[in-house]
Amino acid sequence: MPPLTWPCTSAVVARAFLLTSPRRLRDSAGEWTWAWRAPPWRLERGAVPTRPPWPAPAVALLAAALTAAAPVAAATAQRGAPLLWRVEWYGRRSHLFGTVHLPLDLDAALGEEGRAALTDAKRVFLEIDTSPDAALTFLLQALHRARLPENESLHALLRPTAWTRLTTATKGFLPPELLDRLEPWFVALAVVHLAVPPGRPVPGIRLGTLPLDQQIGERARARGIPIEGLESILDHLQVLSRMPRKEGVEMVEEALANPAANRDALATLVGAYIAEDDRPLLKAFGQLARRKPALAERLLYRRNQAWCERLMLWLRDGRMFIAAGAAHMFGDRGLVTLLRERGYLVERVRPTAASPSTSVRTGG
Repeated sequence: MPPLTWPCTSAVVARAFLLTSPRRLRDSAGEWTWAWRAPPWRLERGAVPTRPPWPAPAVALLAAALTAAAPVAAATAQRGAPLLWRVEWYGRRSHLFGTVHLPLDLDAALGEEGRAALTDAKRVFLEIDTSPDAALTFLLQALHRARLPENESLHALLRPTAWTRLTTATKGFLPPELLDRLEPWFVALAVVHLAVPPGRPVPGIRLGTLPLDQQIGERARARGIPIEGLESILDHLQVLSRMPRKEGVEMVEEALANPAANRDALATLVGAYIAEDDRPLLKAFGQLARRKPALAERLLYRRNQAWCERLMLWLRDGRMFIAAGAAHMFGDRGLVTLLRERGYLVERVRPTAASPSTSVRTGG
C-alpha cells in the first residue's frame, strides 16, 4: 500500500508533532521523558510552545489530510468545483466543506460561496478543537499513550533497514534512545514526515501558513463565531492510539521506503485538490478502502455516523459551517450520503464561469 493512502482522518501532525518544532523536540527529550511519568494536568502551560512554525511539507501531512474512503460511483467524481456542499432543511441553508489538513490558500479552496458562508456562519464545526490550548492538551495526552511497554522497543519492531532509515531521517531532531521508546502509531503520524526529502517545494503548499482547518478556526475566532468539535480530543486520540501495532509498523516502513516517490505523490494529490479535480483524490481514497477495509471502517465510517448524529442537532437551524477531511464526504457512508438519507437536500456548489475563485485556483 503506498504511503500516501495511510489513514488518519485529521491533522495529527498539526495537532501533535507540529505543536513542537524539530529543534524543540531535539532540545526537549528530557521534558518528554518526564511527561510520560507525570499526569498531564501537572504539566505547566509553558512546557511546550502553543503556536508552532510549519515545517517542511511531508508525506505524513498528506496522510493526515487525504484519507481513504469507499469506492465512489463514477457519477460522484466531478471537476471544476470546490469540495463544498449546500445542506438545506426547508429553506434553512448550511454548508459542508471537504478540507485537507495542509497549508493551502483557504480563500481559493472555499470559493466565493464558501467564503461568504464562513463569514455569515452562526457556528463552525471542525473535526476537533484547533485552538492552541486544545493542541497542547492533545500533545500531552498523546505522549502518555505513545510510550512503548518497558520490555519492547521500536528498534526491535522495525526491520533493520527501516530503523537505519528512520534514525537517519530524524538525526538532529530526536535522539535514537527516545525514538526507540515510541509506539509505531505515534512515530508514523508525527515523525516520519521527515521521510519526504527537502528541496523542491510542493506546488501549492504555503510554508509558514496554518493548515486549512486551522485557518478556518482562526477566521471564525476573529469574528467571534462559536466553534464546535465534531468529536472530543479524547475520542480523536483513542481512534489513533488504538491502531494495531502491525499497522503502525507498516506505516513507518512504507514512509521510509521511497522518499522521492512520496514527494511526487504528495505533489500530485495537492495539485488535484487545488485544481478541483476529484478523480486523483477518489482513486487514492478507493485504494485504501479496498486494501484496508477494517481501517476505513474504524477511521472513517464509524466517525461519519457519530458526526452525522451530532450535526442533526444543529443543521435545522441553518447557517452552520462544517469542515472535515475530504475523505469523509464521499461514498455510500460519507457525510453527504448520510445527510441525504436523513432528509436533507445536499447539493454540490458549482461556481460560475466568472467566479474569482476559479481564476485563483487554476493559476496555482
